[in-house]
Amino acid sequence: MTRSVMTRSITTRSSIKRSITALFLLVVLVVAVGCSNNQSPASSETPQELPARESTIAELNVVPDTVVYHTGLGRVRSVNPSKTFIVIKHARIDSFMSAMTMPFPIDDSTVVAGVQSGDSIAFGLAVQGNRIHVSEVEVIH
Repeated sequence: MTRSVMTRSITTRSSIKRSITALFLLVVLVVAVGCSNNQSPASSETPQELPARESTIAELNVVPDTVVYHTGLGRVRSVNPSKTFIVIKHARIDSFMSAMTMPFPIDDSTVVAGVQSGDSIAFGLAVQGNRIHVSEVEVIH
């Protein structure tokens, strides 16, 4: 190998090493800046300021006594044969739920008596804790 080829080879290797080192330092800097900007307000609180609380499975499954009622408008997609669920494509339910299509449980099958797939309906939802069911249905003609 000639002296000039060896010099170019060494120079190229040095350039590659400098480029890799610079890239590594840039990645470390980006990660450090990104991590420092993701602090939540809770992370600045000291452990003494946070209330000590241990939840048990029984507490998590407690259903509150309060029942909240909501009303909505929608179109029936289906009612299962046993009349325990109704699938409704509904508009936004103010202060409760975005517009979507979803199944809702039915506690009383008489609520959906005569209701068929494709019917436009006004419906009531009863919400108690994390439990929800259709409490009334009125077909809109």
